[in-house]
Amino acid sequence: MAKKRKQKKTGMLKRQKEKRQKKMIRRHKAMPKKNSQQGGSPQQLEQLLNTLPTLAFEPELTDLNMGEEKLRTLLESEKTEIEIILELLTEEFIADLDQRLEQLESAHSEKSIKSVLAKATRHQIENSDKIPHLSNPVLIALFLKTRSAVEGEKLDLNSLPAAMEEFEKRNHDFIQELT
Repeated sequence: MAKKRKQKKTGMLKRQKEKRQKKMIRRHKAMPKKNSQQGGSPQQLEQLLNTLPTLAFEPELTDLNMGEEKLRTLLESEKTEIEIILELLTEEFIADLDQRLEQLESAHSEKSIKSVLAKATRHQIENSDKIPHLSNPVLIALFLKTRSAVEGEKLDLNSLPAAMEEFEKRNHDFIQELT
């Protein structure tokens, strides 16, 4: 004959269940919190924004310029730098840039910094009615690269941050008005 099992008391089962739950909650609280990728620190955001203009020197964008001949004639006119940039940002140029950024995005993995920056730039270009082109560091870098080629100077990754800062100082008030 089979042995009969003794039934556990209901109070005992309840206490064991509560004890397990408390232990699980304690473990959960003791676990380290994961840093979310979305809420990056201001330093990380600043670093990303400083990295953004370097896209202008990626292999997919190295031969892209804003039209050296047109820029040469515009530089001889009495127009401001901002007016020149706005005139050089034609539909064809924006479409070509968007296509090249798409190639850059697809050439790298989705988590790659280059892919993320290309995607962000494309998003900003697509939403140009909300975000003006002049606040896009890649477009400014492309302008500076084209301008240096017209003036016979060499702009590279090392001299880009200084050139961007000079541009920002010269045109700060106008850019603030636009944005």
